[in-house]
Amino acid sequence: MIKNLYIISSPLQLVNIQELIVHENLKNNLIIVLFMNQNQKTHIEQTSFALGIKNILYVRRRKYLAYLYFALIALKVRKVNYFVLGHLLDNHHLFLCFLIKKNRSVLVDDGSVTPESFSRYKNLSYPNFIRKFIKFPSNLYFFTSYDLGESKNIMKNEFNNLKRLNKLKKKSDVTYFIGSRVYQRIGEKNHINILKKLSELNKEFIYFPHRRESVKFLKKLENSGITVSKGNIAFEVMLIKSDIIPSKIIGFISSAYWNIVELNKFSFNGKIKLYFVPLKYFESDYENLIRLGIEKLQLNIRLENFKDDHDYKYSSVWN
Repeated sequence: MIKNLYIISSPLQLVNIQELIVHENLKNNLIIVLFMNQNQKTHIEQTSFALGIKNILYVRRRKYLAYLYFALIALKVRKVNYFVLGHLLDNHHLFLCFLIKKNRSVLVDDGSVTPESFSRYKNLSYPNFIRKFIKFPSNLYFFTSYDLGESKNIMKNEFNNLKRLNKLKKKSDVTYFIGSRVYQRIGEKNHINILKKLSELNKEFIYFPHRRESVKFLKKLENSGITVSKGNIAFEVMLIKSDIIPSKIIGFISSAYWNIVELNKFSFNGKIKLYFVPLKYFESDYENLIRLGIEKLQLNIRLENFKDDHDYKYSSVWN
């Protein structure tokens, strides 16, 4: 019998759901994974395997068929103890939450989206589509590693399960770079030139791609001499399960930073140096990174002009 129901659509959401399951000692769970393509599904499958997570139902994100499928699930699973969402502003997540009766609704972190979700929830600020049809769940709890202030509805995620999985490691000279799709903003040539410069400056340099980066672009990186990781698990899980500790972690911007800071502090005794390469597109976010103790890494590289012809309003390069 299903007592707790979860819906997620990214490896990071899955990591945080597992933390909640252990934190609350939840049994009889069913996790619904909403995926768009095989690459996204593979990343989540590999993360679930690394964490030993079972009882997963995979549902392809088809615009209307997913809603119909969720309606059928709601007919079978009428009420649960915990209903857990991975993203408050995802139409599919909210729709299923709306259909299911529950004793408690919980939102887990999805990187840096959490503070925005918390603000929207407090102010009842809905995306246009959602406002017309469904509402946010009442009395929502936030299971989070962020400092959202004092509230009885905030549950602290301290990644105790990940820390428990931590292996004895040896320090290394390797530098990891957290991938993101910033080439959509600065152009592929500029992106590659920055990574080549970093590769030259570091003894061993490995690029960990974002799950939505194109195979074509990653091939260009490899052809440029950049080592690209072939792993498909969440970056945080890889850090915990690996036999080594990298000397540095660098990125442009990534939701993984918030979790890495926590893991570095409590699991690696602060041994990893954390940096970001500044770009003008993300200046407002860099204030938060500096506040977390992540240092700015200024490179003397002149970027070529690149016309941003795309509308990225609904297509974040770092989620």
